[in-house]
Amino acid sequence: MNKIIAVSLFMFGCGRPLKQVNSDELHTIVARGPVASREASQLETSLQLASANTKIYQMYRFADSDVVHKILFDTSMVEVETGNPELVCQEQIRQHQELLTPFTLANLELAKTQQIGKDLVQVSLQRLENQEKVRNAFVECLFSRSEDGLKLQKITNNSFFHAPLETGESLDATDIRFILGEGGGLLGEIKKSWLARPEAVYQTSEFEYQKGREMFKLTIANATGEILEGSTKNLAFRQTLTGSVYHRSYLEENHFQQSLPLTPILTSQGTVVSSKDGFFQSSGSVQGVKLESERVVVYGADEAQPMVVDHVDHGDYGVAVSDPDSNHAGLNSFASIHRINKFARQYLSPQDVPFLDKAIDVRVNQSGECNAFYTTGRAVISLFRAGGGCANVATVNDVIYHEWGHALDDHTGRVQGVTDGAFSEGIGDIVSAFFNQDPTIGVGFVQDENYGIRRIDKVKVYPRDTGEVHREGGIIAGAFWRLNESLQERYGKDKGQDLAASYFFKHLLFTDSYLESYDSLLILDDDDNNPATRSPNFCLITEVFAAHGLATSVNCEDDAPQTFEADTSLTLALYDIGPEQVGAVGSGHGIDEFYLCMGSQKTCLQDDRIHLKLPLLSRNDERTFFAYKGALPLQGVDVVTLISKDMNGQVTGSRLVKIFTK
Repeated sequence: MNKIIAVSLFMFGCGRPLKQVNSDELHTIVARGPVASREASQLETSLQLASANTKIYQMYRFADSDVVHKILFDTSMVEVETGNPELVCQEQIRQHQELLTPFTLANLELAKTQQIGKDLVQVSLQRLENQEKVRNAFVECLFSRSEDGLKLQKITNNSFFHAPLETGESLDATDIRFILGEGGGLLGEIKKSWLARPEAVYQTSEFEYQKGREMFKLTIANATGEILEGSTKNLAFRQTLTGSVYHRSYLEENHFQQSLPLTPILTSQGTVVSSKDGFFQSSGSVQGVKLESERVVVYGADEAQPMVVDHVDHGDYGVAVSDPDSNHAGLNSFASIHRINKFARQYLSPQDVPFLDKAIDVRVNQSGECNAFYTTGRAVISLFRAGGGCANVATVNDVIYHEWGHALDDHTGRVQGVTDGAFSEGIGDIVSAFFNQDPTIGVGFVQDENYGIRRIDKVKVYPRDTGEVHREGGIIAGAFWRLNESLQERYGKDKGQDLAASYFFKHLLFTDSYLESYDSLLILDDDDNNPATRSPNFCLITEVFAAHGLATSVNCEDDAPQTFEADTSLTLALYDIGPEQVGAVGSGHGIDEFYLCMGSQKTCLQDDRIHLKLPLLSRNDERTFFAYKGALPLQGVDVVTLISKDMNGQVTGSRLVKIFTK
């Protein structure tokens, strides 16, 4: 029989009878994660409004609200504004005050100005109530920026962002006392804040409490005791210096040697630090390495000082270290954090996310079993030792990448912190899946088993699959995985993977909920900074997110050109045939026809009329050769696309090469 949390910490003002909630129900509530906003629908009056104000292209509002959620502008009609983006944003909000009621500029405070790429800037203003900030309530302006000034693209009103839980559970004072730790209850901490909901703002209390290794949070309306939100913060789970670590997990038969950058090396003549590439110089003999760098610091169980690895193998060109004393947990987690940090830096800079230049603490071989978690605010990852049928999670790289994804979420977005538990779980899974290019998460988590703990290629749909945060996180994780696959189908493996990862990481800079991800991707995909025109991959992105309930399906096709896998077997040799004139010999492996095109792949693959065919010269078992016997028109050309085709004239591959003049 469940214990009934049954007493008066303080009295609620409403006076209505409140439902008592037992401890199991509490965990059911928090498992739902943060309360999600609803999908906005296009206003039926958009066209009439647009005719009255030609700058407005489209408007959206929530079905149960008269407040406009989003205004899109046709930038071809918008005037260029000069001056401070924050002041321009405030002026635009004042001009559209009638649509954005009921708040006024006096109720808004500048929260953040975020540069997005080279030519976009977003200004976020946070709503105030009684001079206190309303949590997760923002009004935002998105501008395109040029040398001439700013053009307004969009105003988004997220000042009424949360919907109530359908069940409306309530806590009485006894329940709260239990959460705060009285009578053997859960240890918690109270915080007062304001919370925005569909047509009002409520003062709330937040209660944080811990059960086992997980930290939970409840948000409760002061006036009624109603539970407005519940969430969990943590996962229910010039010599060279190299380290003996795992590619992916302990299941691999052999370790591999990974370079260890920025690592303190203990030598007989003092401590030196390896370079970003893992190189170092020292005439002293190496005695060990300290697992403490600018990216990560690793601690053993109950240790106050960073771990030191002293198993050293001296080779001809460097030093290799291994970590058998901690079952390879310390060194493997150290190397994994460096690896995933480097991966993210392909798309985010430390200027965008200063966290990338800060060390995260990792604690390995922690007591307990079958778990790992990230602690928000403190930037600490805890990895449990083997036991209970589960492996030492510090030797399962998928889990390390996932937890680091929580840390990235904690340090990106409009405000610091994990604002959406389900989104954070999805972020962790996407980081792991995109790095591995595998939708299976947690391979090896169960001891000696090569299957994972979940897959993100199973279609989960909003709102059907909302609830437990790891399951709900599969909605956004699945959407991004399908986007990754779809972009590869359109652009080829390398470019498709790179584009999907770029969109994912960059959208975290200005996105706090997975229900905002679709709009954020359209901003990043926009190639003309005009919401009135479709972005190159609008239809693809929309259909992918619609399949997961995160967008409305549309019947359209993108104009994006079909591209192909880069064919690295294609080569081009140029030779002089006269003053400022060159001829060419091209070749490829097993190809039928060879073409040149003066320009980029995107331009060349859109129009085959600009392809220049090279006649067949000779063929052998290894390569087929083609020669152009005239003078190539290369004056002023700096890039050339090589194209292979089959006997039917269909493109089978392409490669971009640069032309240099000596």
